[in-house]
Amino acid sequence: MNNSKALRVGDKIVKCNKVYIIFKIKKDKIVDKKETTILFKPYFATEFNKTLILSIPLDCIDKTNIRLPISKKELINLFGELSKHVEAEIAIDISSAKELLSLNEPYKSAEVLRRLWLEKSDESASFTQSKEEVFKLAVSQLIEEVAFVGGYTLKKAKRKMQKALKKKI
Repeated sequence: MNNSKALRVGDKIVKCNKVYIIFKIKKDKIVDKKETTILFKPYFATEFNKTLILSIPLDCIDKTNIRLPISKKELINLFGELSKHVEAEIAIDISSAKELLSLNEPYKSAEVLRRLWLEKSDESASFTQSKEEVFKLAVSQLIEEVAFVGGYTLKKAKRKMQKALKKKI
């Protein structure tokens, strides 16, 4: 993550395609060294994660795939990526899809989602249970960032993503 030194309380970050809010920046003196730790919690709290608190030393944040959320302009491009349909697109295999989803890159996640959606929509192709699970994972990974950046509820973000997937450009 570039510019990790500029992070402040209240900033939002994306880790594993989930949006988090920084609620505290703690500075500790350990032996003869000062260490800054960022504490963050889920932005979209549910009954399952409402007590979840994560932390990471500021010095280590560049070694992770934690990033800042996309911009509104990038959100529009992301919806365009979801809408893009290529007739001769090759189906994606499960291991490649999971690998792309683990990168914490919204455009890669959108590509996986789009390709799985096309396969799911094709009644002549068999859509296995494992592909359905990866499809749901891709949706859940994109939905929070889309909701946060667009200012939508999670339900509305899901509907907007479905609308973009159904649209043919």
